[in-house]
Amino acid sequence: MTSLQEALVESADYFASQTLGGDAKRARSTRRKRAWAASVDATNDEKRRVCVYISRPSLAKMAKLFLNEETPNDEILRDLIGEIANSIVGKAKALASDRGLKFDISAPRFEGKAKAIGKGATFILHYAFAGDCFSVCVVGAEL
Repeated sequence: MTSLQEALVESADYFASQTLGGDAKRARSTRRKRAWAASVDATNDEKRRVCVYISRPSLAKMAKLFLNEETPNDEILRDLIGEIANSIVGKAKALASDRGLKFDISAPRFEGKAKAIGKGATFILHYAFAGDCFSVCVVGAEL
């Protein structure tokens, strides 16, 4: 592993295959134009913002899976998307650190309801999940 990008790919794929129980698969694009967003900054010599975009229906399904919440409210979903972003970037940090690449990460931030998924992204991954989708992208310096 030679870059943060590779660590993020491995971490996002792990989240999709293991954390979601194999219910998510990599996709070419997303059908969604709007989704909820959370971000975590990753900083070493340059600052990059890693954003996670998840539709409300997918977040609700994840809340049922992780929290056994049948009808999660917006506060639960905001917290959940932040924890998902933190989990993906935190695992990427650990993977990269094991291979000699060090960077710091910020606390997760809820970015709100995004009107454009991946706007300004230098790198983006899309996943199909439970009839919907979610995305992980990097905004900022090239990786």
